[in-house]
Order: sequence, then structure tokens, then C-alpha cells
Amino acid sequence: MVNLVNAQNNLETVSNILRDSIKPDILVHTSAEILTIDGGKVLKIEITRGSRRPYHLASKGMKPAGVFVRHGTSASAASDEAIRQMIIESDGTQYKNMRCINQSLTFKETKRLFEAQGLALEPMQKKNTWNYQLR
Repeated sequence: MVNLVNAQNNLETVSNILRDSIKPDILVHTSAEILTIDGGKVLKIEITRGSRRPYHLASKGMKPAGVFVRHGTSASAASDEAIRQMIIESDGTQYKNMRCINQSLTFKETKRLFEAQGLALEPMQKKNTWNYQLR
């Protein structure tokens, strides 16, 4: 913004817009200041890459219409896959390493599925189940 009459109010307005329009909160990754250039007041706003990606427009949600990625000087809507990758990268958890809250686990459903297919579910298979990974 160039040659602002009320730069301080403009700065507050921009901060409010960022706080209300982008989720999760991006302000911690934002710096803004009023500069004087050639006698006129301008706002300098910098937003660094946040750690809780993807950031999205609150009104659009976390879907391609609300998530954008920067490509040089332009921005484009993120694909569903790009959004999924951002979530995985910022979350840092892997499904196989997550703690199971439901600790009363049984093989009843597995046994039913095996029987429906005419397969036996032996004790040794139950014992070694932790070695298998979903593919």
C-alpha cells in the first residue's frame, strides 16, 4: 500500500484481516511495519512459512478452493494431494507409530473375516500380527 493517509489504522486493519481470514492463526509468522518512502507512508508486510501447514482461508476451509501454494511470484490453488502432503509434513506423526487409545483389542472381527473366506486364524498368526504392515 503506497502513500497511506492513516497508516496505523491500515496496519491494524490488515492484522485483523489476517487474524480473521486465515486459519490456523498466521500472525505469529507475520511482521508488519510502516515505512516512509519518498515522503509517503507504506506498509511492509512479511509472512514467513508457518509450521502448522496448510494454512487456509477460513471461509473456504481446508480444500483446494481455500489453500494456495506459492510458485515464484504467483500463487495457485493447492491440489488435494498437496494438501494431504502438507498435513503429513506438519503433523509429523506416522499412523503405524500412533498410540492406540482402545486397549481392549480382540481378533473377533479378523476371525469373522477369515472364516468368511474359509481361512484359519491360528494362534501363531495372532502372535506375529505386529510384524505385518498395511500396504
